Amino acid sequence: MLIPTAICNAHQRAASGHAGVATATLEAYGCGLHAAQFEELAAALEPLPGAQPRSVRGRAVIVLDRHAFYPMRVGNVGKTNGRPSPFRVEFTRRYGPEPLQEPLEGMPETPEEIALREGVGVLPEDTRLVLVAYVCALQTGLTELRWGRAELDKAGTITWHRGS
Repeated sequence: MLIPTAICNAHQRAASGHAGVATATLEAYGCGLHAAQFEELAAALEPLPGAQPRSVRGRAVIVLDRHAFYPMRVGNVGKTNGRPSPFRVEFTRRYGPEPLQEPLEGMPETPEEIALREGVGVLPEDTRLVLVAYVCALQTGLTELRWGRAELDKAGTITWHRGS
């Protein structure tokens, strides 16, 4: 129950922040949830034997037995809300499972894509990503949660892998 509790705690913190600023828009909730998801998941997993906190773009990510637990709020457990950031796509590509289908050969990489690819190497090469994908909203709270090995493409589609 560590992971579900952590994500629920992140939602509660974000909801409290939203109520505290009493805005009509959801910026306080969304920004608060983004920060709190990393903090709560790290706080839940760090006491486990062998857990190692790492910084990924200033956010705490726990590596446990070579597995990095990375939270991500999504539209549903198979699709992100809109297009994911280029960093998230590259981070998932680098530490996630081998793709079930290789991308089509095509356009050469841009200088920005090369710099991004080189910039995500913040964890040891043998680290395996565990994506913690969840659906959560201010009004409904946590409604879906899944974690495991998954691919994330540029369009935001999440492809879950079995047994990897």
